[in-house]
Amino acid sequence: MIADLIERGRARGIRTRLGIFATLAVVTVMGVAGAWLDQAYSDRAHEEVRRRSAALLQSFAVPCAIAVAVDDLEDLDTYMVELSRAGAEHLGVLHVAMLDHDGKLLAQSWPSDLPKQDGVEPEESFYELAAGTYQPIWKRYVSEEGLSVMQVSMPAVSGLRWGTLVAHFNLTPVIRQIRTTRLLQLVITTILAGVVVFVLFIGLWHIVVRPVRSMARTAMAIRGGDLAARTEVVRGDELGELATTFNSMAEELQEYTQELEEKVSRRTSELAAKNRELGEVNSKLQEAVEKLDRLARTDRLTGLYNRGHFMERLDEEIQRSQRSGSPFGLIICDVDFFKSFNDNFGHQVGDAVLQQLAQVMLESLRTTDVVARYGGEEFVALLPGTDMDDSLQVAEQLRESVELTPFVGPDGEDVGEVRVSGGVAAFPDHAKESTVLLHSADMALYYAKKHGRNRMILWSTELDPVN
Repeated sequence: MIADLIERGRARGIRTRLGIFATLAVVTVMGVAGAWLDQAYSDRAHEEVRRRSAALLQSFAVPCAIAVAVDDLEDLDTYMVELSRAGAEHLGVLHVAMLDHDGKLLAQSWPSDLPKQDGVEPEESFYELAAGTYQPIWKRYVSEEGLSVMQVSMPAVSGLRWGTLVAHFNLTPVIRQIRTTRLLQLVITTILAGVVVFVLFIGLWHIVVRPVRSMARTAMAIRGGDLAARTEVVRGDELGELATTFNSMAEELQEYTQELEEKVSRRTSELAAKNRELGEVNSKLQEAVEKLDRLARTDRLTGLYNRGHFMERLDEEIQRSQRSGSPFGLIICDVDFFKSFNDNFGHQVGDAVLQQLAQVMLESLRTTDVVARYGGEEFVALLPGTDMDDSLQVAEQLRESVELTPFVGPDGEDVGEVRVSGGVAAFPDHAKESTVLLHSADMALYYAKKHGRNRMILWSTELDPVN
């Protein structure tokens, strides 16, 4: 029948065909408009439910958060009952629940005039999702009883977030209203379309739609990357001229795109080369910065930390120990009769002795300990988490390690025995400030030097010259 009407439209000329085209266009437009209006109304209806449900939950969020904060479960249960009652009257609330910050159930309630609905409790995944976000979230689903339900969550915040409110709302009245409106729109659209179709009926497809759809398919193909796609030109009227013009534009676009891709390829290659150059420069700069940082923190001869960096670490350890309450130890030691090495063997041998002593200290102490060259032949060690008795034991082990190590010169020659003396002080037993702690350890070192050398002395008030 439709084919016969199309043939009749062709026979009767362009006016009839355009009339049929207008008819189908009206039907299409009215159908699209009706569908859009239906969807818009449905979206607006659901949005209104979401807005009102969020407002309801928001009004109870702060009281519920306060109840959770003060651990008042009785008030929380009261709020749950009030929320379910208020929601049931205006929004069709089926179930409300209060979750803690981990998504665990704290309290829940159903409207007193409704039976408990099977399948309306939110699944575990929704609990976790609701507890993990700071924004209200919604989810629609159909319960086991075939009831259309919307789940809504609202963070319960009072200063801090104390939990999440979750409620179920019955969407059946909303869906019923949407269906009624949809039916009314369908009736009105059908009547209007029937009036237009009665006047102007067939012919649109062959006269206008087919050429236009051909061009539309070609345009989509071009948009998808097929720049060689062309529309078929089968007529010599205005639409045929349009198709010819469209093909010409597509050809120009293809040529322009090819030129542009070539330019982009060249520019990309140039940019990649520049990026490689920049990467090399950045790498060299990073190496230079790291080298400067090492030079600023380490002693050039021994490779240990220098005095400035050690003082920074000492102040940091004091602050950390004050917060945690843990002790730490401090050792100051130097080489006994070091001047004799320089006088008898030369400064190169003296430097070799200091380098080997630094290595012995690193091997004898923990990796968490901080070892530095304090100046000349003096070395310091910071022992985190070590009390004064253990610090003295560590110092004595260090002295024994030095005593058992054979020291040699730059050419491997034996330089004789190397011995060290040292002073030990502990935080907070001996001092609570860095300068006092260093002074205490230094006085203990002085006492060790004065009373025979090759020994480690723990600071005590008896060593103070004032006493």
